Amino acid sequence: MDEKECSVLNLIPQKNDAVLAYRIFDEQAVVVDLVHGTLNMLNATATRIWQLIEKNMPAKKIAETITEEFEVSLHEAIDDVTETLRNMTSMGWVKNLPYSKACAVSENNKNGEIFEALREQAMLKRIPLVVHFDLTYRCPLRCVHCYLTGGKKRLECTTDEIKDILDQLVDAGSLYLTLSGGEIFLRDDLPEIVAYARSLHFAIRLLTSGELINIERVKEIVDWRPEMVAFSVYDLDASIHDAITRKRGSLAKTMDVIHVLKKEGVPLKISSVLMDRNVNGYGRVYSFAKELGAQFQADYRITPKTDGSQEPLRFHITDQEVMRVLSDPIFSREYESDPTQGYSGVFNSIPCGAGHMSCYISPYGMVTPCVQAPIECGNLREQTFLEIWTSSPALESFRAIRFADIPKCAGCELFAHCRPCPGLNLVETGSITTPPQRVCKEAEYMKILNKQRR
Repeated sequence: MDEKECSVLNLIPQKNDAVLAYRIFDEQAVVVDLVHGTLNMLNATATRIWQLIEKNMPAKKIAETITEEFEVSLHEAIDDVTETLRNMTSMGWVKNLPYSKACAVSENNKNGEIFEALREQAMLKRIPLVVHFDLTYRCPLRCVHCYLTGGKKRLECTTDEIKDILDQLVDAGSLYLTLSGGEIFLRDDLPEIVAYARSLHFAIRLLTSGELINIERVKEIVDWRPEMVAFSVYDLDASIHDAITRKRGSLAKTMDVIHVLKKEGVPLKISSVLMDRNVNGYGRVYSFAKELGAQFQADYRITPKTDGSQEPLRFHITDQEVMRVLSDPIFSREYESDPTQGYSGVFNSIPCGAGHMSCYISPYGMVTPCVQAPIECGNLREQTFLEIWTSSPALESFRAIRFADIPKCAGCELFAHCRPCPGLNLVETGSITTPPQRVCKEAEYMKILNKQRR
């Protein structure tokens, strides 16, 4: 061992928490690198080293602990520890060590594979890996298709209540936290909430219109190191976008903020809801997102309002437009030719991960399986999260749903092509096991196009 390696053993490595989000799942560390956009699963030795770093001990003491726990020689343990710490330092995960940093490259395909494995694991272990938390229903925009019916500030969870909820989510194993609304920047305590969430090592996703973001807020967002900030862009034509948001100048404001955050290196996502008035412009929005280096997501599924009103559905695109969208290469994915052989995981029997590995929390503390499935499972002002997650009769009933329980889906020849949603079933047809006709039509079109979803 050279002199440099000997000196490293006396140093105390520290995690670079400012650029990381992480959790331990089933004795395996999962690390989200927020700088390079990578998702990483550590092996058993690296996971234990990762845990021991938190104990504020010198590298030599870490090696001695590895020797005892893994029954290897001290020489082998030192080699493993120094090599692991060298790699972690090169990626910017660990500081206080005299190793140089390397430029990590994001491997999107690998990230996807790791996330799929993590998602399946979370499903089987009932870990709420992903949580969507709406902080408010208040919003300065009045989008024509919005499913919300307004918000009441006085009823929203307080800062302390939200912090307590976040603590509980950590104990439950949550890693990905989406903060949304309404418009989250209407909450004056948002900086405090996000800073606290990051101190708990969440990977934060922010959904905003950008309407209230100024230079001061931009600096805060950069410091938060969000995994992603998502904006809704309905069209690059302001007359169309602003007509949808019902606020003149909203597109210009959103675009200004997007460009500023892009310049600051913040990961971005451009989302769009396709409806009758903007369906011809999604290609331009897609091109804009790609030129920006941002993720792109578009969906034409508009849902009823939370009060049961079907009003938003009148903006749905026609069947012909659905077929055109589905056939567009922009929305193409690679699917296995034989779904029964290509995929044999839990999603062949369970409609989705809602209530199994993800959930939704309203601004008033109500837990539901998903933002699209308004089934009240318990309120966090009355019960702990784990009490609701593990013991709610409503949640257990939702989890019990299988494709076999949906008469129209059981044995359907369109199964491999379908995108089912129990929540959409409920809000549109009034029955969680009765899919809307438009969902079945979509599956028919997918079959015609020879596109499979599983």
